[in-house]
Amino acid sequence: IGAGFPDSNVYSVAHVDDELWVVDSGANAVIRRAADGELSVLATLPNIPNPKGTTPPTSQAVPTRILPDGVGGAILVQLTGFPFVPGNSSVFRLSSDGTLETMATGLTTIVDAAIAEDGSVLCVSIGSFDPATGQPAPNTGVLYRVRQNGTTSMLLEGLNVPSALEIVGRDVWTTEFIAGRVVSHADIAPARCPGDLDGDGEVGPQDLAMILAMWGLCP
Repeated sequence: IGAGFPDSNVYSVAHVDDELWVVDSGANAVIRRAADGELSVLATLPNIPNPKGTTPPTSQAVPTRILPDGVGGAILVQLTGFPFVPGNSSVFRLSSDGTLETMATGLTTIVDAAIAEDGSVLCVSIGSFDPATGQPAPNTGVLYRVRQNGTTSMLLEGLNVPSALEIVGRDVWTTEFIAGRVVSHADIAPARCPGDLDGDGEVGPQDLAMILAMWGLCP
């Protein structure tokens, strides 16, 4: 598209309104395909500083999964590049003007994500990098839950090189890259709380305001 990217690796795509937002994991960018087919660079992710003494001193951002957020933007997650430093991965909110806002950070090697009923973003980590083999270490994969307010918890650990996930009802399914398996993790996907009217993952003042705004006799 004339942006001068020396490398390109299309990884995922999201349908946002009438546009397609395409993750290019080689260019570390998100490409916008407008309704008329015109292509442009929506956002680029800068390299990430590594801890002091790490070689190289920075890692590439390497975005992976993009998910429409339902309000005109998207959720974007990242793997990061070599040497795959633990804690270097983040989850971002991406707006239609290209603004990237960090939603959560401190995660590791995120390769896929899905949005649960309560608005939480479930992220799967392929695992810790093993320098002896040059591959993710077996049984080090993790399934994270990132709430809309950015708080993060671990739903599962010890996964065997997971590469993707899908939410089906309350079950989470993961694929295992090396073992070639599809695994079901029953009844762990967060369900929406009945009092969470605005879908932000918690019952708070905004939900109460919505109730008060509708106060009175039903039509």
